[in-house]
Amino acid sequence: GVSIPPLPNGPVSVRRFRIDYSQDGTHWTKGGENYTMETMDFNGVQTFRLHRPIDASHVRLTCLQNAFAAENVYISGMPPFDCIGLFHVRFK
Repeated sequence: GVSIPPLPNGPVSVRRFRIDYSQDGTHWTKGGENYTMETMDFNGVQTFRLHRPIDASHVRLTCLQNAFAAENVYISGMPPFDCIGLFHVRFK
């Protein structure tokens, strides 16, 4: 699960992310389309079901886009944020 601060409080909260995996921690397999997910704007832990189970010794969450960029809310004179954040991640 992933926990984020929702808009309007969390413009840099992760919106799109991907699950990558590795057996040795050196050579990573990108999760691709089946392992790319999106968060929604609400408090609490959001859970996500994987397309298929991943058999790996290392798993990482790769942030792809923040809420500000996903909403296409560009305020005049304000560049898009180039950072992404979240409160915490849990794997089962």
